[in-house]
Amino acid sequence: MPIDIIGKSAAQLSDTSARSKTQQADDATKPAGRSDNSAPADSTDTVSLTRTATTLQQMERHLESVPVVDLKHVREVRDQLEHGTFKINPARVAIKLLNLEFGLNLQAA
Repeated sequence: MPIDIIGKSAAQLSDTSARSKTQQADDATKPAGRSDNSAPADSTDTVSLTRTATTLQQMERHLESVPVVDLKHVREVRDQLEHGTFKINPARVAIKLLNLEFGLNLQAA
């Protein structure tokens, strides 16, 4: 049976290994026919992912390749600001602020 090692430090892993060796030594001294394990020695564990989990993994891999910031848009806005040609749409700004406030009020409730 595999051991989950995610999130464990090297010290914890070596401690687990030492306990495993001690347990093997204890098992070797037990009389034949008696075992504390409930599963047969030749059993195997299998894991299968649902279609949703597989899709989520594919989406995660795709998102890792997409940049967080649209650098082209940032350059365009920076150039417009430097040249004084950036146009502010007051109605759009007001709507965005109201949507933000509305969303924050919903979360606080």
